[in-house]
Amino acid sequence: MRNFARQPKGFSIFFMTEMWERYGFYIIQGLLVLYLTQYFHLSDKVSYSILGSFTALAYINPVLGGYIADKILGAQKSILWGALLISLGYLVLITSMTHPMNGFMALGIVAIGTGLLKPNVSTLLGTLYAEDDPRRHAGFTLFYVGINIGNALSFITGGYLQQYYGWHITFLAAAVVMLLAFAVFYFGSWHFKLKDSNQIVYGVKNYLLAVLFIALMVVFNALMIHSQKISELVFGLIAILSVLYILKEAFKSEKEIRYRLIAYLALVCISVFFWAIFFQMFLSMNLFIDRVVDRTVFGYTIPTTVFLAIESFGVIFLGPVLSFLWQYLERRHLSPSTPMKFALGLLILTVAFAVLFFSSLSVNAHGQVFAVWLVLVYIMLAFGELLLSPTGLAMVTELAPKHLSGVMMGVFFVSLGLGGKLAGVIANFAAIPDSFQSLAQMEGIYHHAFEIYMIISLVITLISFVVVRWIKNLVGTKGYF
Repeated sequence: MRNFARQPKGFSIFFMTEMWERYGFYIIQGLLVLYLTQYFHLSDKVSYSILGSFTALAYINPVLGGYIADKILGAQKSILWGALLISLGYLVLITSMTHPMNGFMALGIVAIGTGLLKPNVSTLLGTLYAEDDPRRHAGFTLFYVGINIGNALSFITGGYLQQYYGWHITFLAAAVVMLLAFAVFYFGSWHFKLKDSNQIVYGVKNYLLAVLFIALMVVFNALMIHSQKISELVFGLIAILSVLYILKEAFKSEKEIRYRLIAYLALVCISVFFWAIFFQMFLSMNLFIDRVVDRTVFGYTIPTTVFLAIESFGVIFLGPVLSFLWQYLERRHLSPSTPMKFALGLLILTVAFAVLFFSSLSVNAHGQVFAVWLVLVYIMLAFGELLLSPTGLAMVTELAPKHLSGVMMGVFFVSLGLGGKLAGVIANFAAIPDSFQSLAQMEGIYHHAFEIYMIISLVITLISFVVVRWIKNLVGTKGYF
């Protein structure tokens, strides 16, 4: 417990900065599909494409954000620039209410701001610890809890702000909170005398290069979010190039490293499909809850995004339990291997969508789906996330050779982005045509879509269990099974 309580000086500013950054981000993530369908009356298909591309870019932009920090700005300045850009993006999003095209630019700004801030907060936090500091794992666990506190707060307050005060106040709240994150990090860095991990000699050239990169990425991001066809082509190309790069590095390396990279590639591909199904919670599931789930409790209507908070609270409360379980099993040499944890995560995901599939058949007297089913589904999604997400990060450190660890970590986050884009594509199975107005018609569409997601998840789960033994034999990964 002392390792949790006695963190290094300055830990609190990283905890608070990331918590408030996630607060703003998930206000947008949780409400965007509702904003597009309800305020602008866009079709489900167009809305899914926009949110899918934005989700993808939020995970792919950190690759460039890490490069800018390493070569041009340093980690501290990248975090501060990122916070200001994200806040600016939310303010520009307010103007989209009267000038819709500004929305694409706003989301493009938020994506590159996230790319600058998110990876560098984690990198700089790591510099607070000595290599053998026993507080490191406890610190990053607390840091992950802070992320999910921000998530939960955003889903709860965002829904209520939108319901009672409107979209502009909701986006303004996200912008103000990001300015708070900027102030916390700026004054905290000064107070604790934090040193940058990269000692860069700054000049006018650095700032001009950074501005140029950021401007180009804003335009690129906006184009990807605006154009469905171009985004599908570009993200498809990114997927192909990522696979080819891993294979190139694998086959030019010695046998042991080659086997590890092939195993890494297999798990990354599995990860893409996991996130494609998981991210339906922001897409098809969000509109399902908004349209056909009975959200009334004692005459009061619960905002749609409040249901998303269940998943975040699930991560907060189940995380320590699962961490204790892994340690308990490890002491008894019964801990599951990394590929088995992937497979178990997918199994939980499959069960969650099986419950969602059958829930669409269980309706009340008004034809609405009972909300209790969604509570169960979100708890299972939290369990699945905990099985795969931290395991995926550990997998990179286990399988990637040291000279490629940074690149392979970037590729793993790209896999989350590709999963986000694929989520937007397969969400079209749940797109409700404008001519469908009755609850029964909409429930029929969602019932069919959830069946497809369940089957996709089941197929990937079976493949995962099949390759567990193959991967263990390939690289000798640790674990009882």
